[in-house]
Amino acid sequence: FLRTHRETRSTRRDDSVMSPNQILPLKADPEGLAETGAKLWHRLTSDTAGSGSALPGNTGLDALTTSAMTAEETRPRCTPHGEGALLILRGVNSEHGAAPEDMVSVRIWLDGSKVVTFQYRNLDVIDVLVREVEAGHGPETPGDFIVVLSDRLTDRMEDIIDGIDTELDSLEDTQS
Repeated sequence: FLRTHRETRSTRRDDSVMSPNQILPLKADPEGLAETGAKLWHRLTSDTAGSGSALPGNTGLDALTTSAMTAEETRPRCTPHGEGALLILRGVNSEHGAAPEDMVSVRIWLDGSKVVTFQYRNLDVIDVLVREVEAGHGPETPGDFIVVLSDRLTDRMEDIIDGIDTELDSLEDTQS
């Protein structure tokens, strides 16, 4: 458990491929006509060629934010910047054969009109959010998005932390 919690690239199973870059309306849009001012989620991954260059071009992010979002090694943080904030969160690595404590980061930019996420590795809670948003049942605003994502990330960590706690209790019992 005392491994470093740096973001490291790992090989994914062939059946666990991240979706290509996506732009999704946060609020259900049954006609597919995202009106001007619609709250959007730009989901970018490293699997699509040019993801780093897509950040400023497709999302309007500045060079500093783009650099922070595409950095290979990150630490969890929240940094206000201009009219928005950069958040770097981590979740449990649920890839087959991976150590759960090898946390996976998701880099997030949010402001009043959009959420931009960037990932090097797959994070199942993001995949679930994509399906919910596509079905019209996901968060409707950038603020709601962060609340839902944070809640899901901590829920996933709870099982791992409970397991570690049980192991520690067992070790204490054998030491007594």
